[in-house]
Amino acid sequence: MRTRLHIFLWLPLLGLILVSCFPGGSKCQQTAGRLMKMDLSDIIPGVKLSGCDLTGAQIPTTDLTGSLLTETNLSGGDLRAVNFSNTDLRAAILAGADLTGANFGKAKMEAINLNGAVLKAVSFKNANLNGANLSNADLTGADLSGVSLRGANLFGAVVSMDQLLKAKDLTGATLPDGSVYIPPTPTVTPSPSLPPSKVNLRTTPSATSPPISATNTIPPTSVQKP
Repeated sequence: MRTRLHIFLWLPLLGLILVSCFPGGSKCQQTAGRLMKMDLSDIIPGVKLSGCDLTGAQIPTTDLTGSLLTETNLSGGDLRAVNFSNTDLRAAILAGADLTGANFGKAKMEAINLNGAVLKAVSFKNANLNGANLSNADLTGADLSGVSLRGANLFGAVVSMDQLLKAKDLTGATLPDGSVYIPPTPTVTPSPSLPPSKVNLRTTPSATSPPISATNTIPPTSVQKP
């Protein structure tokens, strides 16, 4: 009887210990519960929701600037026009999500999963997408200026070469047709030959030339006879 009583008394303390050791799990569950009720109070700039399972989240036009969303699962969600600028989305899962018009400017997106996502008119300016999975994604009208796509997978994606060539780095990326991009070898342009130097053709007086007298010859004086 005493043993059961002791366990009953320890349960609240054990719960507090678990919450303090794993605060992320509790916060993720609370956020997911609020989103199911269309409560967006947790979706604010700078929010930390790393590792949360927010599958199917409906948060269009929200501002998540500077947030920490590493390994967060937002697959299948309505993320249209969401501001993800300067957000850490490394290894996050956004597969199948609708991200039309979203902003990922300067975001950290290494190893992100965007398989089959709708990325129409998305701005990726200066974002890091190294190792990202963009296979079968629709990138119609997306801005890839200054983007690093080193080792990214774009197999089956809807994107033009004109768009891709605006990227800063495509080394090793798998292109929509399955080929791997190899950057062209830079050619060394030889420097133009210098024109021959002009020779001074002005001559100097010879050292052996006789000096020229500067004095005039004075005629002899005539003597008048008486």
